[in-house]
Amino acid sequence: MKVSLVVTVLNEEPSIAALLESILSQTKKADEIVIVDGGSTDKTIDISAYNININRDILNSFFKD
Repeated sequence: MKVSLVVTVLNEEPSIAALLESILSQTKKADEIVIVDGGSTDKTIDISAYNININRDILNSFFKD
């Protein structure tokens, strides 16, 4: 069974980095992670992109399992 994780966010600047770290540390790995932004006016998108880029090696192995 494949697992997809869909996360909706809106102005989550204070908490998005912790959320992404938590997702990556789960023992049951998702086959797909979709982050849907509802029009944030803070740095939610920038922080998400930064965390995805610095964790690219982790993400690559994450999706190979």
